[in-house]
Amino acid sequence: MRRMLVALLVSAMTFAAALAAPPPKPDWPPPGGPFSQSTIDAKTYLIDKVVDFSVARSLPYKIPDWTTFENVKVDNGRWLVLMGLRGVKLEPVALRQLVTVKVPVVEPGAIVINGFDDDWAGIAPAVTDPADDYGPLAGEAGTDLASVTLARDDVYLFGRVGTHDGGPRDDTMYIVELQLYFLQMHSPGDLSVNCSKPPNDGWLCLVGDRTGAVRAFYPPNSGAVQGGNGFIEWKIPISDLENRPSHPHAMYPVNGKQDRGVENRFVRSYIHPLGSQVTDELPQFGRPLIIDFFE
Repeated sequence: MRRMLVALLVSAMTFAAALAAPPPKPDWPPPGGPFSQSTIDAKTYLIDKVVDFSVARSLPYKIPDWTTFENVKVDNGRWLVLMGLRGVKLEPVALRQLVTVKVPVVEPGAIVINGFDDDWAGIAPAVTDPADDYGPLAGEAGTDLASVTLARDDVYLFGRVGTHDGGPRDDTMYIVELQLYFLQMHSPGDLSVNCSKPPNDGWLCLVGDRTGAVRAFYPPNSGAVQGGNGFIEWKIPISDLENRPSHPHAMYPVNGKQDRGVENRFVRSYIHPLGSQVTDELPQFGRPLIIDFFE
């Protein structure tokens, strides 16, 4: 009888404990998306690394209680870090390394915007795009993006957009965007350098953002933009790309450094004929992150 009472008491205590304790949380589901090819055990990989979130930006992920942190410094690299909430703690779920680029510094006057690109010799492209991966206007010269090359001096950011198929084409926008986010396009703070040549006119360029605001305009014959044989080149004052303190999209990471509009931005480039669709653009996972621009 005593043994039966003890057994009943133990069973009752076990049942009560089971009611009081939350059910164990299942293992993480497959993260999918940009992390679908990752084979790294995130928690193990990061445990002995120097991890710095000071310039990272975060976005909600498609799974509840998960957040993606973009541009996390892990030792000497930059990463996408997917974090999940387990109880009251965020834990790393998955990782993906970002492609980064340092914009080379050139001497003042080394690059002249004149439609000849011999002064770009020796400067490696920031990013390249394969040939024949374009659609709506296939076969029309100047619609197949080949590369984006960047350089800078103390005053200007220089850009060269090359094509595989000659051109450039009139009445077409050749755009280089500096994006805030890797996983989200069309954010209000994304900056763009948009160069085009209207019919019967010269090359012009404007700097704007996704609110529709125009920050700067460079008309034909301004010396800021010119087309050549299979490329367009431009120069923009760095000050026209910076986020001013009064700008509503200025961002202040936790280390107190203001987002200055160029560094820690992702490079997206595309070709967009007026009145038509985008014909070609850099693939998402080929968009590099500009680092150490102001150092």
